[in-house]
Amino acid sequence: MIVSLVNTHIANTGIEDKNQQAEYNYNRQYNKYQKDYATYQEQYKAKKELADSKKAELQSYLNELKQRLADLYGLNILYPKYHDWVAVCSFLEYFESGRCEQLDGPDGAYNVYEAEVRQNLIISELEKIGNDVNSLQKHQYQLYACITAANNDVTRILNNIHNQFLLSEYENKVNAQMIAASNYLAHM
Repeated sequence: MIVSLVNTHIANTGIEDKNQQAEYNYNRQYNKYQKDYATYQEQYKAKKELADSKKAELQSYLNELKQRLADLYGLNILYPKYHDWVAVCSFLEYFESGRCEQLDGPDGAYNVYEAEVRQNLIISELEKIGNDVNSLQKHQYQLYACITAANNDVTRILNNIHNQFLLSEYENKVNAQMIAASNYLAHM
């Protein structure tokens, strides 16, 4: 009986040692997870604050540009009918190329523009522009250049967003693995 008690005590001591080791490992992993998670949260907060700051800057700049555009249109140099991107780019191209020297009159930019719209040389509706880029490049170079630059900017922004998404996805995967390891250790 004493041998049985000694064997039971030795067995219990081994189990207690294993439990203590498992608890120690669990606590160590959990503390590491907490530290890593806190670091992740700080990084996320910093990135979000930076993104929010950049968004606010861009919104402010957009509002400023809208105000400048409204101020320019408010000078009433162009008839309100021509207060759009396509018409303004076309007029700019007419003046820069020397095709026109004034807005009105029989050879003015308004008449040249209207004639080209009727002849389908100018795509005057923005919805149709995306469908006919080749014609745009050939007949409306200024507008094509602006749209190309805008597309490049949008592509760059989308690539940055995609890269941030991939980083966030990776961080979420690491966190999930840490939680799974923590849960595994908790059930040992």
